[in-house]
Amino acid sequence: MRPVLAEEPKNPQVEVWLEQSLGVARELKEKGALRQACQAWRQILAVAPGRIECAEGLAETAAAAGRHQEAIDFWCQAVAHMSKPAPALLVSIGKSSHALGDHSSALVFYNRAMEARLALKSTDECDDVKVLIGRSLYASGNQDAAIQLYTNVLQREESNVLALLEYAKEPPPAPFTPSVKNDTA
Repeated sequence: MRPVLAEEPKNPQVEVWLEQSLGVARELKEKGALRQACQAWRQILAVAPGRIECAEGLAETAAAAGRHQEAIDFWCQAVAHMSKPAPALLVSIGKSSHALGDHSSALVFYNRAMEARLALKSTDECDDVKVLIGRSLYASGNQDAAIQLYTNVLQREESNVLALLEYAKEPPPAPFTPSVKNDTA
């Protein structure tokens, strides 16, 4: 269960309603009834804004629907209520930032995720974050740094599918520059 804010209502009836509503939202999500789950999460957040699970559920749903700015807003709401945000949550913000073309923000969140994983001594997933960092570097025009990251990952694990896929990408097309003809002859 995710942490909650201390300022949430302590009324026993409200607490029972919150727990029941969270259970219903979880069941709806598991059944694929995301619209109803989102309604439940919004109702819970209206009463208890610190319920991180609700903000995360809304963020995941928004991102899956391609509404990345909305997803970022909900994930940031969740991060605001955490003393140490989960690395996966930071990666999710980075992915949505990347999808919006905001590669500098994506890099900030990917780096924060990397730091959080290293602090947890969780280096097994760091290569995946490195590949995501490389993807944003590449998209922002820093192909050499991206290729170096992919190479480092592949030196450690030559079968890393994500790194192989990114490494094999075609270089981005050169920016289009219209030529101007001078027909005054």
